[in-house]
Amino acid sequence: MLLAGRLDGSALVVLVLLLAARAAPVAVSTEPPAVWALAMQMRLVPAWIGVLAVGLVRAGSVQMADVRGANAVAGLAVARGSVVAVAAAWFALVAATIVIAAPGWRADAGAARRLEIVAIAGQILLIVTLFAGPQVRAWTDAIPWVAASAVGAAAGWKGASVVGAEWAPRAATVLAALAFGLVLVGGRL
Repeated sequence: MLLAGRLDGSALVVLVLLLAARAAPVAVSTEPPAVWALAMQMRLVPAWIGVLAVGLVRAGSVQMADVRGANAVAGLAVARGSVVAVAAAWFALVAATIVIAAPGWRADAGAARRLEIVAIAGQILLIVTLFAGPQVRAWTDAIPWVAASAVGAAAGWKGASVVGAEWAPRAATVLAALAFGLVLVGGRL
């Protein structure tokens, strides 16, 4: 509801809810791979915070409506703005892709698996909201949402076979920190 604009709220609340949803299926298991995966999710939180900070600094607000409005007024973050701001958006997108594709434990079936799929989809939609999704006023405005979501899902699914467990949290955090530094230097729109 927050991502769709039905309710207004803080992007930080959205991030916390998505992180909790992603960790919940893992947290209910006591198997060693699940414990390792929960630790991996915890190691990815700093990168998530950095990616979120880049989108929020660009928008100038922590409210989800303002983030969507920044894309509607100023254009998509990955294509519009100063060179430094666009580079920051791309570094943040790469960091987010690494975070989503980071290896982890996958729930076998049932409600835990469905919750995990919804959480991953929510994370992809949060990234699309921050950097690629304008406010939807006409059916043509949905095209960037669908395209960016499909690319994010494909990158996350295919990237899981490429991303290494040891370097993923470090690389994502470094890229997110670099993106945050660039967006601070490049300023808001």
